[in-house]
Amino acid sequence: MIADPDTLMPASHEQVGEILVSGLSVAMGYWNNEALNNEIFRVIIPGREGKTWLRTGDLGFIYEGELYITGRIKDIIIIRGRNYYPQ
Repeated sequence: MIADPDTLMPASHEQVGEILVSGLSVAMGYWNNEALNNEIFRVIIPGREGKTWLRTGDLGFIYEGELYITGRIKDIIIIRGRNYYPQ
């Protein structure tokens, strides 16, 4: 799933956002770090309760059913409210 990194709302078609993953093969979290686990490994998406998601920290979009990675969230520069992703 691609979501807006600030609101965690699902991104619109072909919009760049944070890549979130869910499934049985996703790690359960960090050892003895519940606060970080809830922030990274057990994210609940508004409107999609009942399933938890892992925030990868990666940015990407889906085009014609294919996932494209565009960068990392921590590589972001915000100038006058606009996000820039230097690569």
